[in-house]
Amino acid sequence: MHTLDEYQTETARTGEGYAAMENDLHVSILALGLTGEAGEVADLVKKVIGHAHTFDRDHFIAELGDVMWYVSELARFVDCPLSEVAAANVKKLRARYPDGFDPERSRNRTVVITNATPDGEPIIREFRHAMEGLGVNEADIRHGEAYLRANAPDGKPIAYTNATADDWVETDR
Repeated sequence: MHTLDEYQTETARTGEGYAAMENDLHVSILALGLTGEAGEVADLVKKVIGHAHTFDRDHFIAELGDVMWYVSELARFVDCPLSEVAAANVKKLRARYPDGFDPERSRNRTVVITNATPDGEPIIREFRHAMEGLGVNEADIRHGEAYLRANAPDGKPIAYTNATADDWVETDR
């Protein structure tokens, strides 16, 4: 197996039993399974750190594989190749942490955008790129672009903070 999509195709046969369920039940079982398996990974870490157990790499990898299976099945549920999930995550992380993880950027996810040209289009492209990287939905991105076209002062920075994955709010300049 060489790619995430090959993994997803190969393991899909083990998830076919869920496909007969109603959609709400299907996605609920998958989401609960994911959290249960992630809990098993966390429990292994807890036992090593808090209970002085010996780290069992093979057991750890097996539990991570179970997490991966549920992620794969959730992606398949929404007709999304695993490679698309991975690519979207890389794009988001590059936008959020362009120079690698930074605790300060983790605490303060402010994006500052400067309108450097009279037509404002570079600021619109920069805004769209930054918001897509943060996972902001398309409707909110379009709303933000319209706001910038109407209100962005030339040469003045405008700061936006990612309030949630689906929302953004203007902050003080």
